Amino acid sequence: MDVIIIGAGPSGLFASFICNLLGMKCCIIDSLSSAGGQCTALYSDKPIYDIPAYSQILAKDLIKNLLLQIEPFNVQFTFDTIVQFLQVIDDKVHVKTNTKSFTASACILASGAGTVSNIKLPLPNLEKLQHKIHYKLENLQKFKDKTILVIGGGDSALDWTLCLMNIAKTVYLVHRRVKFRASQFSLKNLQPYLVSEKCKMFTPYQLISANLNDKSDDLVHCLLQNTQNDSQIKIDVNYIIPCLGVQQAINTWNLQSVGNKVCVNACTMESSQKRIYAIGDTNIYENKQKLIVCGFSEATLAAYHIRQNLITKHHKFEYSTSAYGKILSNVNE
Repeated sequence: MDVIIIGAGPSGLFASFICNLLGMKCCIIDSLSSAGGQCTALYSDKPIYDIPAYSQILAKDLIKNLLLQIEPFNVQFTFDTIVQFLQVIDDKVHVKTNTKSFTASACILASGAGTVSNIKLPLPNLEKLQHKIHYKLENLQKFKDKTILVIGGGDSALDWTLCLMNIAKTVYLVHRRVKFRASQFSLKNLQPYLVSEKCKMFTPYQLISANLNDKSDDLVHCLLQNTQNDSQIKIDVNYIIPCLGVQQAINTWNLQSVGNKVCVNACTMESSQKRIYAIGDTNIYENKQKLIVCGFSEATLAAYHIRQNLITKHHKFEYSTSAYGKILSNVNE
């Protein structure tokens, strides 16, 4: 094995494509039961806007396309597996998991934010409302002609709000601050819906209680409170979509890091330990941008550095169009 890739999200999948394109054998390890990382685990129906050649693409479709791209290489996947040990010994990277061990010339950390889970609504007695609260949206048609409460001020909250504009009857967007963290692009796209009152925004407000409506089990009675003057607003909705962020648990393996991010050389993506690289949401460097498209670039830089500096076997370099064309031809034959 030439390269072990830890993480089967977009960056990890594209890293496997580039590695194979350069003639390097690789395997992918992931703690989840399928490929996609957060794109499938948390927001499969969420549109993504930073992929070249797509004005937008759903997260699940991006993962589907990335898997189709590496299909000719028969990449080895190991799912439902937790990495317990990662170390370089005698110029080899040794990875031990809860099921088996791996050895390779290099390792690419593409585990994103690590093990993630949605931050839950900080409200008591929500057991009766579990069927009304959705942290992950898998079937948008469920919200057709319904009244929805979206909570949050980041990109996820704005993206879901925009997604629901042509599906839901009304969307209430609630944020505890006046200023949003979401991109200006999303805020601009939301303006026409605010004017038409298809979307109603409440800032700075937060949800302080939610209970099933006495008159209809289909409705949730929500109480919003202004965070500056304590004034309150009552609304009835069919569903609540909290976008409060995620809780992260990530191991930086004693590598030089800032918080839970691995420090890397911005030119090569190599960490403080030779032969171990980090890409995507796993790493940090000056002027780091948290975009999927940047993760693709980082995957390319890491793969090329590994091929040029760590892999000794002979491999004739070809441009990607020629190399991938030959691979497809062989598969079709």
